[in-house]
Amino acid sequence: MAEHTLPDGLRWIENLLALGRALGYRAEPEFDITPDEPEEAPVDVAWLTSETDRFPLFIFEVESRPSGQMAYNAAKVFGQDTLLFQKPLFHFHIVLKGGETSGRLSAVSELFGKFNYRVYRIAADGASTALSDIFSQHRRVRSTIDVLALSQALAPSRWPGVEFDGLWEHIEAARFTAPWARSYGQLALSETPFLARLGRILSADMDKETPIDPAQYGGFVAAHVAPLLHSAILAEQEPGRARECLERARSLQDVGDARAFAPRYGLSQDYDGLIFSIMPAVWALLAAVLVDVEGARMWVLEQMEDVIAQESRVPFVLSALTAVWMLHIAADGGEETIAFYEHAATMLNSGGGVPVGMLQSPPMIGGSPMDLDPWWEELTTNAEPVPDAPELHSEIGGNRDALTRLALRYLLEDPPLDGSALLVAALS
Repeated sequence: MAEHTLPDGLRWIENLLALGRALGYRAEPEFDITPDEPEEAPVDVAWLTSETDRFPLFIFEVESRPSGQMAYNAAKVFGQDTLLFQKPLFHFHIVLKGGETSGRLSAVSELFGKFNYRVYRIAADGASTALSDIFSQHRRVRSTIDVLALSQALAPSRWPGVEFDGLWEHIEAARFTAPWARSYGQLALSETPFLARLGRILSADMDKETPIDPAQYGGFVAAHVAPLLHSAILAEQEPGRARECLERARSLQDVGDARAFAPRYGLSQDYDGLIFSIMPAVWALLAAVLVDVEGARMWVLEQMEDVIAQESRVPFVLSALTAVWMLHIAADGGEETIAFYEHAATMLNSGGGVPVGMLQSPPMIGGSPMDLDPWWEELTTNAEPVPDAPELHSEIGGNRDALTRLALRYLLEDPPLDGSALLVAALS
């Protein structure tokens, strides 16, 4: 890289090296393509498939501006006998400045354009075209991609002037195999632009264009409730699709004996843990996101009421958390939800009430069915009768911020231990 002294050229070379490594190549600067000759003929950047390969798959030359050197830089690649040097899959010639009227660019393009070669005028056309073509060529070689590693190599601070939303959409359209939803979700926790990109993935899933496999998350909760959480995230990011998201949730839950989340006490400890310990806050999250969609609050309450209606078969200690979250969902739903509030309050009061702290900030996760004693103690210590509905949210103002982040945490890690204050506020 000795001949490159200008910042733009050096930055492009460093970026191409980082991008190649993120894509799994052995990326080398100043790679000599005539190792058996006395005079070296280096290219700025070469991408090779392994440490033992001699011939690059991709070659990049970076020119500050059009010059007579361009023809030589292309000729040293394509002018060699194939027995001595196997030609690259593609040769990218990057020209950073000028070139709009340069005869040199026209000449070199006409001379070598019949090969796998193209000149990119960055000043005139931007960097997005070059980057898009790089991914199109890469797709010819590999079908998988590491989205997290790629996001580092494509950090906006590295590539000024690139239209990244369009670039990521181009990469997705190339149909690389990757855990897109999980990766975009992880990135969205710290980089806001990835929320919209995640929304695009979830929309494709909703439209049944590209189904999302919940197994990509690798966690127990996500494996069972990812589709519900996807509906919640999409509704929050695209309010215009909130009604569709509710209908998707209805379809996922189904009805009668086919319900995905129903109190089948004793079926298995894992399933009991999901229904009685984890689902109460998940239902609350879905209700909070869909709070402005007609019928959503009622539908969620109907699913939860089925749990507390099993009092004779389900121990109080298991169904209590569902009842506590029902109070918050029903409290501000008006006359149509007051019966749900009263049912949940009656059920809790029949067991001695609920601690004030737990009522104000319900746990995001209840006790484990394998060891309910600590949860029983938490549930019954200093328990008091449940207040009337108007008193429950009397000092809480609505707040819907960060519901998407909470849903992402369910998908990407164990159930979050905090978040109840956000849900309570969003439901009021």
